[in-house]
Amino acid sequence: MPPHASIDCLAGCAIAALTATLLGVLLRSCGLRRSWVIAGLLTGALLGVQGLGRLDDRAFARFFMGAGETRNALFQAARAIEVTSMVAGPQGAIMDEEQLAGLEAERAAAATRFANSRRAFDEDAAWVVAMLAAIVMTVASPMAGRIPWWKDGGGPVGTWCLAAPAALLLVALSFSRDPEPQVWWLSGLAIACLGAPALQARDRWTAVRLLGARASVLDAARGMNGVCAITLACVAWVVDESHTSAWLLPWATALAAWGLATAPAGLLVRLAGPATAAAVAIGASRVDPIADWEAWFALAVFVAEDLKWIGAAFGVWLWGRVPWFASLRACMPMADTATPQAVLGALAILTGFVPVWLGFALLVSAAAVEAMAPLRRGTALRLDQAIQESQRPT
Repeated sequence: MPPHASIDCLAGCAIAALTATLLGVLLRSCGLRRSWVIAGLLTGALLGVQGLGRLDDRAFARFFMGAGETRNALFQAARAIEVTSMVAGPQGAIMDEEQLAGLEAERAAAATRFANSRRAFDEDAAWVVAMLAAIVMTVASPMAGRIPWWKDGGGPVGTWCLAAPAALLLVALSFSRDPEPQVWWLSGLAIACLGAPALQARDRWTAVRLLGARASVLDAARGMNGVCAITLACVAWVVDESHTSAWLLPWATALAAWGLATAPAGLLVRLAGPATAAAVAIGASRVDPIADWEAWFALAVFVAEDLKWIGAAFGVWLWGRVPWFASLRACMPMADTATPQAVLGALAILTGFVPVWLGFALLVSAAAVEAMAPLRRGTALRLDQAIQESQRPT
């Protein structure tokens, strides 16, 4: 790797982080209060293959792609095969099989060198994203506040909360390009099944009002989800230990957050939004939206988030004998995992822990959850009205 590659990579990370933060602030000033993931995706697209890559390929290669020499070598190897085929075609000639095999071998070797160079160039970016993700994970840790996840029915409720989305994702993954179970499936499940962030004051008040003494079951279930997700991530790292250990940094901070107060330091809370936008922008800048878009899987991840909410409500209804509408309303925040899901998806793209199409689907799904926050609030209002009507004496 050229000596200037690290400086160029870090400069690209700084450009993406600053642009995403400024765009996030602009979107929030326009009324989109939850817009950090969206800002990161838009910045990534602007600085990515279909954006800066088309406007200024040299700048894109220097700051975001890297591996310029090996990429040119790959292009030349692929072009040699095309030229040879074009020359032989009009003349009706039959290409020499040995020559063709040699060209194919040269192209495969060039592709391997290019992939290795890209991975080496992205190593510094992976650590930058890991540190940004650590900030977000500390603030949104499912275990913040010393949650006793094994008590108050947290086991059964947390199991229902994870079982529904995990089942859907396993079915969706079985239709992927690698139908046989792969190690990276564990990473994908860990990201998608991550426990919900700490409940906001309003959500906690609602849970206490609806569930009474059973309200603590939500904290217990969130902690259970966090333990399961981190276990899956650690197992994936141990089984596939060839990848960078940067993958474990945000998960380690989630474990460390177990001993923090329920509300982390104010500075961390204020940094969480820009850190999310920056991490997503850096990860998305390495993605080609046209080549890596998998609409069906992005939809599957999005639906899985809602199944997490419904699954948790089913567990509360079954375990705590709480009316169904009240269970739905109290468990709605359980599906609000867009922020940690987005930063971990961006890190997974850079470290290669999951295929690019899966990481991109996680980012798009997180952005969709963020964009549909007003609809979620409207749903909560309608559920509140339904609960009040059901409690009125007939």
